[in-house]
Amino acid sequence: MKNQWHKLIVFGVLLFAVLGCSLIGKVKDGIEKSQTPQVLTGTDGKFQLTVPGNWKTETDLNEEATLQAANRFSELYVIVIRESKEDFGETPTIDVVTDIVRDNLQKTASDAVLSESVPVNINGYNARQFEASATVQNMKAKYIYGVIETPQNYYQVITWTLASRYEKGRETLINVINSFKETGGGNVTFPSPPPPAQKKK
Repeated sequence: MKNQWHKLIVFGVLLFAVLGCSLIGKVKDGIEKSQTPQVLTGTDGKFQLTVPGNWKTETDLNEEATLQAANRFSELYVIVIRESKEDFGETPTIDVVTDIVRDNLQKTASDAVLSESVPVNINGYNARQFEASATVQNMKAKYIYGVIETPQNYYQVITWTLASRYEKGRETLINVINSFKETGGGNVTFPSPPPPAQKKK
């Protein structure tokens, strides 16, 4: 992007005047796109998140995540990790799952400071939410976690940004978490029975 602006300046005012209308149109299109939310579906087809239009799907944020997205320009990120209740010997409560998530964060991140976990309702699902700050790869980051329980699964919806951008991006990150919806995709669908045979006249 910086290179493109540099080229415009080098070409001078005349060329800018000729291309101005086209450029302004593209900027307007970009603004409108950024203001139009988009719905992203997990790779397993089981849930959806709604993110701003200027976010993009990612593939290298976390190898266990079934959904990854970001606005890298604004340093805003989200991943979703799904755990089937069938994988637990005895299904734990959401508070136990949340404690496991919190312990894992404290063990893997330096100088982690976590807020209290609070009960929330996300689109009808029982959930817990907490915030955290930590140093990761020598960068100070801030996180908002949503741990969500559905009839068959537990989900971690993990959002984060740089500490310096947290206040500006916090509302967006919370809105992304709160947009979570389980779709039930990926389940076996049985075919409908064939229509009854018509009697010959």
